[in-house]
Amino acid sequence: MSEHDTAGKASNGSDGEERILIVDDDPSMRTALMESVRRLGYTAQGAVDGADALEQVGRFRPWLVLTDLKMPRMTGLELIKEMKARAPQAAIVLMTAYGTVETAVEAMKQGASEYLLKPFSMDLLERVIANLKEGRKRG
Repeated sequence: MSEHDTAGKASNGSDGEERILIVDDDPSMRTALMESVRRLGYTAQGAVDGADALEQVGRFRPWLVLTDLKMPRMTGLELIKEMKARAPQAAIVLMTAYGTVETAVEAMKQGASEYLLKPFSMDLLERVIANLKEGRKRG
């Protein structure tokens, strides 16, 4: 299994409406999230860290990025800042097991759309994705 695994149906739009990039240095978490996203009908691609995600974003063009906070080479907060510069249209959800109010506030200041504390249920993830997608439709 490669680090840039893709899973799910092919996107039916060129705007990346169905593409979600999962950024987590934990292979089991990344795989579980990719499988969950695929079951919801999205195309998922994995990245091992923020630097890997930035290399992929131009080709994959996701509408949503789910990123861990603590990763080697580039933190989730650093990734949010870079993603907003390179792909400002992408929604970003920061996931972390090390949540603090300060981190949540900083994530939102950098441009995150949502903040999830690990562990979280797949039902919660599904609601967050649905809410973000609905927000995109409304403008």
